[in-house]
Amino acid sequence: MTVCNRRGSAIIAALALLALGGALLVATSSIARATTRSTRSLGAALDAESQMRLALANAAASWSGALDSLAIGAGLSLSLAPRPGGITRLPVDTRLRVDRLTSDIYSVGVESQVTAANTILARRRARQILRRESGVDTSAVRTPPVPIGRWSIADVY
Repeated sequence: MTVCNRRGSAIIAALALLALGGALLVATSSIARATTRSTRSLGAALDAESQMRLALANAAASWSGALDSLAIGAGLSLSLAPRPGGITRLPVDTRLRVDRLTSDIYSVGVESQVTAANTILARRRARQILRRESGVDTSAVRTPPVPIGRWSIADVY
């Protein structure tokens, strides 16, 4: 039976296992950081999307006489008060723009963005075309505007 000289091989194996353990630790930490960032970004996107939809619905539901008095081609921009998001609890800044296209057609644009430490995490924009029936009787109760689906350019003029 021959005996091989294995002096120092245990130290080499221990160093290799230590390096492997360190690499696994770095990889695990990196994956955890990426997962946390991804979850935060997804939450911010959901918050921005929900506030954008809420602002569009509120604009149609709480239509005011000031919007009816806009001249054709004129617009009105509003900055809504920041609201805390539902998932991230970060403030969601929302801006609303209403443009009058014709006597009874309006364009409502909304932009919502979630910010943290002067960094925009998510931004969502939407535009909706609304039709508001123009009544001849000014004493009648006017209904809120309703969204228009697809239309041809001939219907706008």
